[in-house]
Amino acid sequence: MESTDFSRDSGQKPQSAGIDLQHLALRNPEMYINIAGSDFLRLGQNEFGGLGSIKTAHIFNDTLLLAGSSCAKLFSINEKETLETLYTGRTTCAFRQKDVYYIGTVYGLYRKLPDKTIQFMGKYHPNLTSQISQMIQGKDDILWISTYGQGIIGFKDNKVVAVLEKKNGLTSDICRCMHFDGNSLWIGTDKGLNKVNTAGRIPYVEAVYRETDGLNSDIINCIYTSGKVIYVGTAMGMTVFDETRIPARTFCDIKLNSVIVSGQEKSGSDSAAVLPHDDNNIRFGLSGISFLSGGDLTFKYRLSGLNQRWATTRENVLAYPSLPSGSYELQIFCINKFGDRSRMLVYAFVIEKSMWEEWWFRIGLLIILASAIGFTVRFIVRRSQAKEKQKLSAQHQLMKLEQMALQMQLNPHFIFNSIATIKQYYNVGSLITGNKLVDMFAS
Repeated sequence: MESTDFSRDSGQKPQSAGIDLQHLALRNPEMYINIAGSDFLRLGQNEFGGLGSIKTAHIFNDTLLLAGSSCAKLFSINEKETLETLYTGRTTCAFRQKDVYYIGTVYGLYRKLPDKTIQFMGKYHPNLTSQISQMIQGKDDILWISTYGQGIIGFKDNKVVAVLEKKNGLTSDICRCMHFDGNSLWIGTDKGLNKVNTAGRIPYVEAVYRETDGLNSDIINCIYTSGKVIYVGTAMGMTVFDETRIPARTFCDIKLNSVIVSGQEKSGSDSAAVLPHDDNNIRFGLSGISFLSGGDLTFKYRLSGLNQRWATTRENVLAYPSLPSGSYELQIFCINKFGDRSRMLVYAFVIEKSMWEEWWFRIGLLIILASAIGFTVRFIVRRSQAKEKQKLSAQHQLMKLEQMALQMQLNPHFIFNSIATIKQYYNVGSLITGNKLVDMFAS
């Protein structure tokens, strides 16, 4: 990419140029490093042997922390020699916080601890496994890490304290550069410039600037601020603007384009519609209207009756594929890129109960169940009683059989004894007594 030579001895007038994120300006066979914004240090390229194409350079004391296409290393400005190679391999950026070195690569973020241990930071958050584009330190020692595809990560005390992504307000997850100023974190993406307020517990996007606002490109390469003046470098050149002079735009509206129920479109104005129980697959088509937002619109909504929490989306379609029966009210409004809200749009509808949800069906079902249970209990009791009766009858028959068997066993002895007694009475002449015994035996 073409760049303009701004060295003191160039004697050239400024030229139209693409502004890129370059910490180092190359001039064969020498290298110029901008220090403190005014002085230049000239170093021969051979002094950075093995570094490859330089991506970032940070200075502390008399030491340079350099990230290159081949490695990341510490370089002594005074001695003009390499002090330590921190990481071997392709790097995209490097940053020093206290005594820890953070090294960005195309495969994620690494850090080198004071004991020389190298740790992969992807274990703290999956977004840190993506390509790292830049790192800066913000307020409260939070390290802000931009990724090329996974948004922004705020990291402090070995914890992820903030995540900024497209789904919570960023215009894109491809974050190319950052700049911190006061409580504002400026983020350059491939879809415009985002201003994030970090003053509260949860950071949020408070302003977005795009090509439709006057930037010469949505692809942002570098950012700098001086008070309220913002300098934005893009692939098409530089844009400079004063935030305080941006006119307020307040128009924002919302429209319900369509209501599709089970594949059939209904009138969007037919609020309070009553739908059969089986027609519970509903899609709402929406339009946000803000002439100067360039399509940068956010919808906030909730479906009262299903969930009382507000949700945010940038999509213009809301789908509820399987709603239970009940009364619902969709509440939704639009927010344009300037933070202006539209009116609240409300759409109420009812999904009828199914037959098995009706009170009369449930009462009838209870009666049937109670009757079935009663019949079953009665059947079981009667069956048990019949079995008990059969058991008693069998026991009675068994006792009779046992008595008969006993009688059959006792009869021979009884007959013999009786005859012997009668015979004795006759022998002694007791005829009357003998005759009585004969009558008793005969009966």
